[in-house]
Amino acid sequence: MNNQFSIILPVRNGGEYLKESVNSILSQTYPQFNLFVLNNNSNDGTLEWLRSLKDERIIIKNSDTDLSMPDNWARALDLPLHEYITFIGHDDRLHEDYFRIMNNLIGQHPHASIYQTHFNYVDSQGKQVRSCQPMPEKIQVEDFLRLQFTQKMDSMGTGYLFRSNDYKKLGGFPAAYPNLLFGDYELFVKLTALSYMAISPHKGFDYRLHVSLSISTHIDKYCIAFGMYLHFLNEFQKSRKGVHKTIKEYGRVYLNYYCQSLSHRLLKVNTANRVSVSSFIKECKTNAILLGIKNFKPEHIFKIRIATILDSNAITRSLFQIVRKWLS
Repeated sequence: MNNQFSIILPVRNGGEYLKESVNSILSQTYPQFNLFVLNNNSNDGTLEWLRSLKDERIIIKNSDTDLSMPDNWARALDLPLHEYITFIGHDDRLHEDYFRIMNNLIGQHPHASIYQTHFNYVDSQGKQVRSCQPMPEKIQVEDFLRLQFTQKMDSMGTGYLFRSNDYKKLGGFPAAYPNLLFGDYELFVKLTALSYMAISPHKGFDYRLHVSLSISTHIDKYCIAFGMYLHFLNEFQKSRKGVHKTIKEYGRVYLNYYCQSLSHRLLKVNTANRVSVSSFIKECKTNAILLGIKNFKPEHIFKIRIATILDSNAITRSLFQIVRKWLS
């Protein structure tokens, strides 16, 4: 069976990374695909370079005005897509056999509703950092959430492949999430719940890590998006007993992980305008009640308690920033 694929690449000022990504796509050993580039008013020569390729497989959808990230990605809903689609970050790379791997995987699991391969993490220079954690061949939505909650599955926006009809019926990536943070998780949960996720043991792409970048820059948006995802899970569990059981068993671990992670990231942002650590912890406790997680007390975790104390007033915040700069 020879399936046809569409790959969607949203970009704004992709620079050299975009060239590397596009060249990896055009080098596929499997020929039946096209590439939609959602160019978000780039001003770094991205559009000119794409046009210079003169490759009929590339369809450029240009915007002459600046769009928000969700608005740019939402344009995919109006594209004439092939049956199967995947998204790629403009700085990520496909291995040359990605579509061949996916075509074989669909043949093995024709009734799956979402597909994925194993992958590598690479640094800003493109050198391998590590492989993703091993994943089973087949997982149900409850498994996907359990692995996510316990940090035993590496899940990135790149690499997932699904039917374009399912994508459009579900409304695409939920645009209400700030910068689509956690919005991809919601979509992948919904897609997996349609049937199941099939995963190839072969590596199909490289996901690029940028050490210099941090979610601290948009930490408030990250906290808001996390809360939105928890609210989605609360609604979702009402119609899936298995999901309800998974949240009951593993939701505490997930909440504790993000309470600790985000409280420390909040602490690193030296501004009075951001949400306080104590306010964020309070919101997490409210969401725990919503999810049915009883006796959730993240303040009993030492690192969270320390972050709350340090963030309690301007003096301790300033001292923390001084020590942090001295140690860095």
